[in-house]
Amino acid sequence: MHQTAAAIQAAIDGTAASGGGAVTLPPGEISLDRGLRLRSGVTLRGSGPTTVLRKAPAREYPLAGYANYGMRDVALRSTAGLEPGMTVWITDSRHGGFHETLATITWVEDGRVGLDAGLESDYSADASPMLRTMHPLVYALDAAAVTLGDLRLEGNADGDPRDLGACRGGAVYFGTCREVLVERVTQSDFNGDGLSFQFCRDVMVRDSRFDGNRGNGLHPGAGSTGIRFERIASVGNRACGIFVCVRATRMSVSGSVISGNGLGVSIGAYDCHNLFDDCDISGNRGSGIETRPDPSPCEVHHLAIRRCRLVDNSGAQIRLAGITHDVEISDCELAAASAATAALVSESGVRNLTLRGNRIHGTAQIGIPARLPGGRFCRRGRLLLQLAAPLP
Repeated sequence: MHQTAAAIQAAIDGTAASGGGAVTLPPGEISLDRGLRLRSGVTLRGSGPTTVLRKAPAREYPLAGYANYGMRDVALRSTAGLEPGMTVWITDSRHGGFHETLATITWVEDGRVGLDAGLESDYSADASPMLRTMHPLVYALDAAAVTLGDLRLEGNADGDPRDLGACRGGAVYFGTCREVLVERVTQSDFNGDGLSFQFCRDVMVRDSRFDGNRGNGLHPGAGSTGIRFERIASVGNRACGIFVCVRATRMSVSGSVISGNGLGVSIGAYDCHNLFDDCDISGNRGSGIETRPDPSPCEVHHLAIRRCRLVDNSGAQIRLAGITHDVEISDCELAAASAATAALVSESGVRNLTLRGNRIHGTAQIGIPARLPGGRFCRRGRLLLQLAAPLP
């Protein structure tokens, strides 16, 4: 049977209406003229990497004037090619982040389209407001117990003239969801982030890849908690391999590869109680792992980096900035890419840093009192450091 995005969405909706279950896609390539929206209790699976979902090229539709926050319809200069069920993105030159709107068209009539969600902002006529058929390939909003697995997602970045903001979208996107599972998914080449989720809890991503995207590979953020990344790869993304956004807490990343990205891992505002264990973070064009210098009370704290290999990143292998505190780095290998870069940088405001059992090749720059019982501090060469106060 010929598979279309509309037919798959109808199967998802029908399965949800029947109490939940699985929708399984056969091998083959399917062009998506809309995002596939998962519903609570629904699993969407392919037949392995031979099931390929490819995003159709985006089209742009200028808005015909001002559009107010909360409106569920917009006027367009043309509605040619639009139809109910399509997923669209609305923004203007002034807005980004959570002010962008992701919605589904509900009707098309007399130069206007109806939307299933209210506009997230005012979009002014003098700021080039635009509706685009730019969207996640698969997403869920306000859903629970959703699973995506066993398929390949191709983003077709060259077919999209502008990127998709990661606060409201990504190639795979979850907003205000819980009990999410992504497994055995291979995703690549999206004009935006590979995987983004915001305001979510209990998210598991395992045995999956997010490669070659024009934004970040993975973007956990905005108050998400209970996050587990197991045996994932984030390779060759233009921005970060993993961008840990705001208030992403109680996250573990284990057995994973983060390489060849613009930056390896960036950790920021109130991202706390997070663990990186047994990861290979190498060959990134910036630091391997860095914390952002957010002020109190939003500083990074309670970060553990254990049994990781951080080598040949062009910046520091690990850079701790601002007033980051309660950090453990243990049993790791850190090797600077060149004599011009440091293996480890810890700024003067950092406190409660424990270094234990590490192999550090290169310069260590630690701007805190170096209390080294049974050891010594040296600027270059192989170095084993341990500070006095371990993490509680």
